[in-house]
Amino acid sequence: MKDIALKQQKLISVFNKLSRSLASYDLNLVRECYHLPCTLSTPDNVMLLNNEDDFNQAYQAIFQQLKDAKLSSFKMLNSSFQSITEELLLVNVDWQFFSEDEQLITDFTAIYHMIFANEQYQIMNVVSQDMSQSLVLNQTLTFK
Repeated sequence: MKDIALKQQKLISVFNKLSRSLASYDLNLVRECYHLPCTLSTPDNVMLLNNEDDFNQAYQAIFQQLKDAKLSSFKMLNSSFQSITEELLLVNVDWQFFSEDEQLITDFTAIYHMIFANEQYQIMNVVSQDMSQSLVLNQTLTFK
């Protein structure tokens, strides 16, 4: 897929789906955003998710953490991407998560490796880091 505008549109679609899944704690919807196997990396932990059971267990734990923190909204900022190959992209999204009383719970940058599979981009790897590690890539993504 060579068209930059089409790549942007498909990426925005995936990240909008990801944000809807986080807001509603929807395991099926979030699963549509990922390619298996995949890896989730934080400064504290690296998880290899080989199959549906691994994925469900990891995301149920993530959803529980968000519920415990009383997540009510979030913002996706400073988002950009660049192509590695025709099928593989690097995407940067800076996230801010807010509580019910509109206090910042956490902010971080997430760097995604995305593969084009089944007519959409899917996350193969995500590395979550301190906001200071945010990347500025070749093409911008704007979320509404």
